[in-house]
Amino acid sequence: MRVMSRITSLFAILVLAIHFPWWILLPAVIVYLITFSGYEIVILAVLLDGYYGNAVSVPYYTLCASVLWLLVEYLAPYLQVKKGEKRDI
Repeated sequence: MRVMSRITSLFAILVLAIHFPWWILLPAVIVYLITFSGYEIVILAVLLDGYYGNAVSVPYYTLCASVLWLLVEYLAPYLQVKKGEKRDI
């Protein structure tokens, strides 16, 4: 059940990333990164940079997603709602 919600959420973020501006995508990505260990967000960002042609110049999506992912991973112990709750890796 957890894997299916992870795949569905990632697909929803992909659709948001293609059709809407980044400021609509940002809250969904933050929630995804807090809920799951979202290393696949960086892979999605690389694909989006290639899709939008940013891979040649500065890959903004990849840089921002990598920094956000590292920040959430660093702050993950402090972001837990319940004591002893473990995130899905």
